[in-house]
Amino acid sequence: MASNLYPHRGFMLDTGRKFFPVKAILHLLTLLHQYNFNVFHWHIYDAESFPLLWPGGEGLTNASVKYSQTHTFYTPTDIQNIVSYAENLGIMVYPETDMPGHSDIWGIWKKNLVVGKASLTKPDAQLDIRPNNKAVYDNITSLVSTVDGYFGSPYHHFGGDEVAYMWNTKDDNKLFNTFLNWLKTLTPKKSVILWDDPLTDSEKSITLAKDWIIQTWHKGTTQKILKKGHRVIVSESDTFYIGNADADKISKFVFPKDSKVMGFEIAWFTSQDDSPSDLDQDWILDPLKAASKIRRKHELEQFGAKRWAPEVSQFPVIIIDGALINRIANAVIRKLVQSSDYGFIVGRRRTDSPQQQIFSPKQPSTSLRATLHWQTQQSSFGYIKNHAHYCRPTLTPIATETTIATSDSSKTTAIDSITTTTSEAESKTKAESSTTTQTGTTTATSELESTTASSVSSQPTTTGDVTTTSEAESTTKADTTTTAVAAPTFTTLAGSAPLTGDILQADGYQGSYPLFNPSANPLDPPYSPRTWVIEPSTGHIKDTASGHYLCAYYLFVQQNGGAASISTCEDVRNPGPNSMYGYLSCQIVNGQLSCTAPKTVCTYDGDYTCVTSPGQENAYNQIVAMNSETSDASIAIYKTTPNNWTPMVLNVQEV
Repeated sequence: MASNLYPHRGFMLDTGRKFFPVKAILHLLTLLHQYNFNVFHWHIYDAESFPLLWPGGEGLTNASVKYSQTHTFYTPTDIQNIVSYAENLGIMVYPETDMPGHSDIWGIWKKNLVVGKASLTKPDAQLDIRPNNKAVYDNITSLVSTVDGYFGSPYHHFGGDEVAYMWNTKDDNKLFNTFLNWLKTLTPKKSVILWDDPLTDSEKSITLAKDWIIQTWHKGTTQKILKKGHRVIVSESDTFYIGNADADKISKFVFPKDSKVMGFEIAWFTSQDDSPSDLDQDWILDPLKAASKIRRKHELEQFGAKRWAPEVSQFPVIIIDGALINRIANAVIRKLVQSSDYGFIVGRRRTDSPQQQIFSPKQPSTSLRATLHWQTQQSSFGYIKNHAHYCRPTLTPIATETTIATSDSSKTTAIDSITTTTSEAESKTKAESSTTTQTGTTTATSELESTTASSVSSQPTTTGDVTTTSEAESTTKADTTTTAVAAPTFTTLAGSAPLTGDILQADGYQGSYPLFNPSANPLDPPYSPRTWVIEPSTGHIKDTASGHYLCAYYLFVQQNGGAASISTCEDVRNPGPNSMYGYLSCQIVNGQLSCTAPKTVCTYDGDYTCVTSPGQENAYNQIVAMNSETSDASIAIYKTTPNNWTPMVLNVQEV
């Protein structure tokens, strides 16, 4: 998967104005997968109908069946089948419960729940959100809880569009603002989304917390929302709405070069004249094809040189193809990386010519906080393809190469070759590092690396030719070479974006699963390096920061022991031998992490049937973590090292 894809590539379907059978939605998901979409935004209901079984408001469902043109609804089983099918394709499904507008069907059910005249042909009603209408707030609480139980996604969309101030209070604006803030409290562990109206309507003056995600649908409003500090999903209606969208408009749309742009959604607000068969028409497929070609550009392309100027003037420079580039020292690089500029440094000018490649990293050392190293080739920086543009290691300049293996020569670590470095600026500390040179190969540890290494590892790494031990580690060397290590390390890999099921690695990788809420990115401080605890009695592995255990899961029928993916067990339903999910069991072997995932075979026949085959479990020695600039994260387990990934180390402690 290209590293410059937006992490959020979505499609919104409105089933409130036109009901789509489950089979049609599954077909839509297949199309989305084909065109590299990874998000399905389900606008379940609208003013005209409520096609959802809601036990707490069954009367609303019945009113929709009786009075609307839909005459049917989605059951929890329907939703589960759709969500599961989407997950197998690497697509996340999240719901929208649009409120307080677009609520006429609520008024058909109970008149006291709305203000305005409820009509299914000329919608005009809104939920009555005045504080004294307790029934409204009770029903909303029940609905949101039910819907979140059905979907289990990390996002919840609350709509908030096309709201009129018709409650006749002293301050309808304050009432609406208070209502939106209250909605956010209903889903404290989820990222919440709104349409742009509350922040772009000139008649409104709404203040929202910056962690609200805003979906822009009015033309030209994306920049305005970005300036307010919100993450944005772009769906500007003149370009991305089905009916307006065409390949030419989509291909020419200019996305702001801002890391807060999560991506885009094609939106289909349907009508009764639409049909599920339209999914195969060109006026639907052409926008999908065009959107599949959208690529992001890093914001530093716009102002990178100006941003660097104050810091780089004091360092030596290199001129490459007329571009003034400095050999940036560690402190400056760190600043750029923390500002999410690493992607620009790595990928700003990727060509087939080594001389034209400004910066390109060789594989960094194993610690997320350790140094990243550069290789010199032909008086320019080496051209080495690496798609992990958005990881966040700390960087230092040029060096020599070293091969590192585990103490067991029959097993190699995830890193077959890394480069260690000592810059001129670090020469004063070089004497403080313990360096052993054999057979012409040298490993050096700088003072900065020693500090980092001591915080993430107390285990020296050895080969037949090289032994590297920092001054801080020297006192424990004697113990660690003869006894089990109390806090061994193992290698994981940090990539550029969550992968989906259409990316197959050599060892059968088939998908990923959302790991943490975006507000708790496992690859960002204070969450990294993460500490994983293995319980001796069960072998279950737990993240100490969140307290979450890890579960393995499989997709469809596995062939040749394909690799499992893993998620926190809290994110899945009923882990166990008859589920698609099972607890990951791990142990420390020769100072390295070794995990076993139950070999679960799952088939789909309208429902999932899963069996576990005892004695046919798969053993893995890596956990791969993937993140994007929006901080969504996924992990999967592997037997070997995928190419073009940036390694890091997590600290594992036995208890």
